[in-house]
Amino acid sequence: MLVEWMAGCHGMRNQRAVLEEEYVDKRRSGLLMLLLSILFPIHFFFEGRVGLGILYWLTLGGFGIWWFIEILTVWGRTKRYNQDSATALLRDMKIMNSENTTSHVTIDQRRMA
Repeated sequence: MLVEWMAGCHGMRNQRAVLEEEYVDKRRSGLLMLLLSILFPIHFFFEGRVGLGILYWLTLGGFGIWWFIEILTVWGRTKRYNQDSATALLRDMKIMNSENTTSHVTIDQRRMA
């Protein structure tokens, strides 16, 4: 019983390391996104919003108006993107844990029978 608990704790540490690694890979830097929106407005492409990026380029940043608005809003949008990424990773981890827990409980119930 103690060995199973210790193995579960080790698995949780591994999952946490995987979660942190995936979050670091998906996370966007607010400063980098701000600099990209000012100097080289390709931040929409990094966010995965290709259509909006093309529209932005075709209108030359909404004739400068959209460009100025982007400078003011890119920091908050990047923060929201990072929060959404973290939430999705945690949700996926929770789903994986619930599947592992369910199969673990099933095995324990079979042993009891």
